[in-house]
Amino acid sequence: QSAEDEGREWIDALIDDNVQAAEQVEESHDTVTLRNWLLDAMQALNEREQFIVRERKLRDQPRTLESLGAELSLSKERVRQLEAAAFGKMRKTLETHSAEVRQFLM
Repeated sequence: QSAEDEGREWIDALIDDNVQAAEQVEESHDTVTLRNWLLDAMQALNEREQFIVRERKLRDQPRTLESLGAELSLSKERVRQLEAAAFGKMRKTLETHSAEVRQFLM
């Protein structure tokens, strides 16, 4: 193998590392952006709605509608309704970012 070939391999490896680093930075930025949008959407909820969303969707072991209903002195159907309303509010907040979301997803 010639010195020129070895030089090309080194340059190719360097370019590959830069591409991976750029992809990691972009992915990290996208993750932060999505996290900020979701935090913004959570802020649109009242305390009880935030609690329900956290307990139902953000836990490693999500709680049941029944267990939340018992804790909140509500029927499980009412907890389900509150959860659905919370997601509706979050969706509206996220729609304010719709142009950004469309750009992000493309």
